[in-house]
Amino acid sequence: MVPHFVTKERVLKVIRAAQLDNEITLVNFVTNHAARLFLILVLMSRSKAEYVSLLKTLKDNNFSDKALPIKFEKDGNGESLVWYWYSAPSSATSTHQASFVVPDWERTDKDSFESYQWRFISPTFGKPHPFRSQFHYEIVLPYFDVATKAVSEGFFGEVSKVQVHQAHINVRELDGKAQGDWVAVALKKANDNPELAEFFDKEANNLERLRSYKSKHLIKPIAAYEHRGDRCLIFPWADGGNLSEYWVSFTGNPLAGDHLRWIVHQVCGLFSAIEELHNSNCRHGDLKPENILVYVDKDKNQTLQIADLGLAAFHDKVTNIRRAANLPTQTPAGTSRYEPPEMDRERNQDQYKYGGKDLPPRSRAYDLWSMGCVVLELLIWLSYGFTAVDDFQKRTSYFWEPNNDNSNGYQVHSHVNDYIEKLSNRWQTGSACKDLLVLVQKRLLIVEVSDDNKSFPRHRTIASEAYRRMKEVQRKYYPVGTTDSGLAPGHGSDHQGIKSSLPPHEDNLEEFNGLVGIERKATEKKSDFQRTLVPGTQYRVNIKYEQRSKLNDTWESLSDNTFALQVFEQISWHQVRPLSGLRDSILCAKCSAITSITLFESECHVSEMQESCDLCGLLFHALKRAGIMPPAVVKLRQTGTTIGLEGGPNLLSIYIEPGHDIPPGRQIGLPRLPEPSSQEQLTLFKQWISKCDSTHGRCLRRHAGQDTSEMPTRLVKVTEPMQLLDSSRIEPCQYIALSHCWGQLQKHERFCLSRSNYSQLRERIDFDRLPKTFKDAIVVTRGLGIDYIWIDTLCIIQDDKKDWENESTKMEEVFSAAYCTISAASAKSSLDGFLSDRQPRPCVQLRMKNSRDLYVCSYIDDFHQDVELAEINRRGWVLQERALSRRSIYYTPNQVYWECGEGIRCETLGRLYNSKATFLGDANFPQSALEYYRDGRQLLIQDLYERYSALAFTMASDRAVAILGLQKRLARAFKTQAAHGSFATYFARSILWSRNQPTEMTTITQPTGRHVPSWSWFSKEGKIEYMHLEFEKIEWMKSDFKSPFARPSETLSDPTSTSGYGGDTSVFQGFARRMDISEEELTSQAIFDKNNELKAKDFRVVVIGRDKDEGMVDDGPNSPKLHVLVIRKSSSSPRENLYERVGVASLSPKQVLTQGFWVDVW
Repeated sequence: MVPHFVTKERVLKVIRAAQLDNEITLVNFVTNHAARLFLILVLMSRSKAEYVSLLKTLKDNNFSDKALPIKFEKDGNGESLVWYWYSAPSSATSTHQASFVVPDWERTDKDSFESYQWRFISPTFGKPHPFRSQFHYEIVLPYFDVATKAVSEGFFGEVSKVQVHQAHINVRELDGKAQGDWVAVALKKANDNPELAEFFDKEANNLERLRSYKSKHLIKPIAAYEHRGDRCLIFPWADGGNLSEYWVSFTGNPLAGDHLRWIVHQVCGLFSAIEELHNSNCRHGDLKPENILVYVDKDKNQTLQIADLGLAAFHDKVTNIRRAANLPTQTPAGTSRYEPPEMDRERNQDQYKYGGKDLPPRSRAYDLWSMGCVVLELLIWLSYGFTAVDDFQKRTSYFWEPNNDNSNGYQVHSHVNDYIEKLSNRWQTGSACKDLLVLVQKRLLIVEVSDDNKSFPRHRTIASEAYRRMKEVQRKYYPVGTTDSGLAPGHGSDHQGIKSSLPPHEDNLEEFNGLVGIERKATEKKSDFQRTLVPGTQYRVNIKYEQRSKLNDTWESLSDNTFALQVFEQISWHQVRPLSGLRDSILCAKCSAITSITLFESECHVSEMQESCDLCGLLFHALKRAGIMPPAVVKLRQTGTTIGLEGGPNLLSIYIEPGHDIPPGRQIGLPRLPEPSSQEQLTLFKQWISKCDSTHGRCLRRHAGQDTSEMPTRLVKVTEPMQLLDSSRIEPCQYIALSHCWGQLQKHERFCLSRSNYSQLRERIDFDRLPKTFKDAIVVTRGLGIDYIWIDTLCIIQDDKKDWENESTKMEEVFSAAYCTISAASAKSSLDGFLSDRQPRPCVQLRMKNSRDLYVCSYIDDFHQDVELAEINRRGWVLQERALSRRSIYYTPNQVYWECGEGIRCETLGRLYNSKATFLGDANFPQSALEYYRDGRQLLIQDLYERYSALAFTMASDRAVAILGLQKRLARAFKTQAAHGSFATYFARSILWSRNQPTEMTTITQPTGRHVPSWSWFSKEGKIEYMHLEFEKIEWMKSDFKSPFARPSETLSDPTSTSGYGGDTSVFQGFARRMDISEEELTSQAIFDKNNELKAKDFRVVVIGRDKDEGMVDDGPNSPKLHVLVIRKSSSSPRENLYERVGVASLSPKQVLTQGFWVDVW
């Protein structure tokens, strides 16, 4: 494009105006070799000769357009303003750089040239240019029209249609596809996830190898690059959409002769592509109609192409990350419909769930099942149209279902068999469609799979065999030169006029040895012990062997310069720059000589630090806070953004002054935090919210315009006059929710809604009478431009039992529907407030010679310490408030944090990531658990409930209520019933909990009319843990107990409702047996909830589970155990068969008698 502007006539006119000698020589130099340099100098020039006169110097020093981008460096001693010009290396392998000096150039000259040059350096994609690139922030990409809205989203990221100038793309498949000067491509932008981004860098080279595949039915990546923090892939754009869209938009007769011929040829081609993949020891792993695209070439020929090849590796990375924490995973949303039954079988084998074993790699047979699903839907569409396909998809979540005989096996789904039978009756033998149907029924949708990828009868076929059979169908009905429709007699053959694209010469595909590692090889962390229940008179635990799922609890500190620059577009750097910048830092000789990314030596002698040096003093005090004092010698780890202890915490943060020319590895940050509730701080909050609103689809909810039923019963209007309002009287609106600690307050210090002041607060709320925490929350709410706030003490009538119980069950709706939650994490009571002055953050400014100034500060990005360990998070209600909130702003003594479904942001402009924290921070909790830990849901529940049981309550009876919103959300997500801390699907394990503290648990006195069963830990005060029973090694003794969830759902009661003994979930039936056990044995093998004063003969046990006796010796120390609930006769009822729980135990079968009787446990 540049030669179009740089003509000889225009260049000559500029050179003459600049009065330069050797006009013709310079004109030829510019038009042939230096058009871009010429335009840069013209743009820089305010007068005709100001910078254009440099052309002669550039020519004399052999600087042409090939030298771009130019790099500049000062002279060696840094005292002169002489700038050296360095050309780019002449080739990728060359390190030689030409250089010269332009006298009298100021920094502004250099900055201007550096800025303008990137406007004329635009990359070209395709061979022979590199597949992988990392582009400069200022470089201009050759895109003309980037769609403002993504056409689709997936586990990798979003896909957009982009127009690229044809001069900047060199891909043979796109020849002749330009519309004017532009070629359409698909731009896939990776999700903003630090783990996925790291994997992108690793796997982009592997994606390049995909271009070596031979089949024209595989769509291959064009380029991979990183630009302005975005990691992107470019693919050819499929004008025909995907196969599902093709079915919807097709207007002709799908059974027309040429169209059916084209269909058969394309299906044959797809199987040939899969054979090529499998021959190279790869699989796709995500075949579905949406991943089969209709590509239209320059001659309007249509070809079905398999897309997203290789991107399954990105899903496998997410799998590996999650499995490294010993947790199983789920395939991307929308994909599981086409997955084979063995995936479900593997996920439900306990040895893979939790037993410490790697999940076996997803086999190539996976793709054959998926293709069987796709071809069956294709046949339904051919026969009955898309309406029938849509109906079929709605009726079948999978193409398989569990066997009806409870054998843990699988079979083809009954609805699938119904459609196969229907199609079989429609198509007569001797037609292409009937042969395709037979292939699906007899060879593809087969549950049994061979172990060694070979073709056996009654097993699912392999790719080579499927392709061979497809070629037979193709040759049988559509030999070369035939125009026969391939239909059985009686079916029409209307001409569609569609051009077919046949797969030539694909019978003998070359083997491609690539991407072997694309198949899943999960790694799992294993621990070498398991705790069993062995208490004594004093609390103790025997450690033997444990294999449990634990989430990764490592915190990563991340930078986000793109977001930081957006913030500084709204906030002036001079308003927030450190006050220390008004004076020069006092530095010792060693610190004054710092010129590189490394500020300190890796081995640090604390005693050698200079007290008078600002930088040494900053590090010294950071080490002191970490407990390190002279004469210690420590090893430091240093990056461009942090300094920390080797193997220990971060000590210092390093920020660079804002600007667009940020060197790699540096981060922009706020060394000095804004004043609380200042305009600058509120502007930052609004940027957080705006970023979330505009880019985080999963965090969004219908803010304004949501249903009135989703609104809280009452809200506080923060605009004058402030008043309490019934939500039914206002339109659905945005509101803030406050999460706070009541604190240990005297009665006169509390400000609450009561029956006595209800009418008064509806008229007017006096702002000056409110506790400081409430005042501060209202100040922030107003600053964010929101008119309403929900505060529990002002929106629930505290002395009205009925209102309190009604409102306490609505916490899920209150926090999930809130526009944002404000957490007063720094306030220990409602009197404290959270908008308080903060201690200035120590900071040292370093003036660098060849870059922007650096600011070194104490490291304060510690969400775990500031939030998770804060006083507020010891409060029982807060766990569900955090989990149910879509996004939260946390006020802590050190700084403010933002948390949403995409992670945690700091007021310093840093980002934090922790896979364990992402669970509770999930905007749609527990969807991230479902997405990545499909079958780890029970351990998720256990981890949450164990954490919850350790939290404190002002009213102990709130223990059974303060988690109901969370329990309700979990039950809905897991599609099961829940009550009293137990879930129907996991009832057996959920009642095998034990005391996890040295002191006894105390029974909680419940409000009148509420009963919480003794077998529920909701009924007692204290910390619990669940029995650590090895998975896949427990046989649940369902003949010995009857789950209360087995009753019809309409009889199940809410734990807060009036529910005495009767037909509800507070009672379950168990077969009570005596024990043959000594008092000493009972003491050592049981854990009682309270101190035990009874004898062994007074107790009965209900057997809940039994160790499978695989390899165990009956009389040895590792003999199989019975895991039992220890019960006694109810002390509060005269009924003979009414019992209550007192503890749990693991007993030898010989210690439990065979005879017994049925009792009710409540």
